[in-house]
Amino acid sequence: MEQVLIENDTINAVSFLLCVTFVFKWLVDAVARYRLTRLGISTEILDSVHRFEVQNQRAGALRWGLLFTGLAIALAIIHIAGLENLTAGTLAIFAAFTGLSHFAYLVLSKRLM
Repeated sequence: MEQVLIENDTINAVSFLLCVTFVFKWLVDAVARYRLTRLGISTEILDSVHRFEVQNQRAGALRWGLLFTGLAIALAIIHIAGLENLTAGTLAIFAAFTGLSHFAYLVLSKRLM
């Protein structure tokens, strides 16, 4: 008999909550943009806000990309080492690669910005 770590109901609930969170964020951003345009703010300020949002989106994508890459490398190392149980060593590998990913983000963001 195969051991199931996560039930389908749990995956469905987490997926639903993530979708609701993203839709709420998109709605709040859309309302904020609408209000900015309704207030009659100058186009220079609107362009500045838009550039800031684009820069933040790119920085977020870079951060998440580096984090998931670091975690994937950690999982590969754990698999190659043959570690099957959750121990302090496996958690240390995850923590180390998470930290390295954030450090890489810091270095790259300073270089790119």
